[in-house]
Amino acid sequence: MVIKKKILLIDDDKELCEELAGILTDEGYSIESAFNSDQGIMKLNKNVYDIVLIDFKLPCLNGVELLKKFKPNLPDTNFIFVTGKPYIEMELKENDLINLTAGVISKPIDIEKLLKLLKKL
Repeated sequence: MVIKKKILLIDDDKELCEELAGILTDEGYSIESAFNSDQGIMKLNKNVYDIVLIDFKLPCLNGVELLKKFKPNLPDTNFIFVTGKPYIEMELKENDLINLTAGVISKPIDIEKLLKLLKKL
C-alpha cells in the first residue's frame, strides 16, 4: 500500500487553497488547509505533516515567523513558501532561513513546477 504524503496548505486565499487541494488530492496527496496563521498553528500542534505549503503574507504571524516557530521542532517536515512576494528568497537568505525551506514557488503558481518539487521530497 502506498502511503500518501500529508500536506498542510496555509494561505488566506481560500479559493487558491481549494484549487490546490483538488489538484494535489488528484495527485495522491492527503491535504488539509488553514486560512490564517492561528489555524496553521493549531494544525501543526496537533498533526504531523510531510510538507507545509505556506504563504508569506498571512493575518497575525507571517510565513517566516511560522517557519521560525515550527521548523526547529519539525526537522522532518518540508516547508515550501508559496508567495506573490518577489523578493522572499533574498529575505530568507539574508535572515539565514533559506536552508530551513525546501523551496519557494511564486504566485501565480506553476503547477508543474510545484508537482516536480513535491515529487523530489
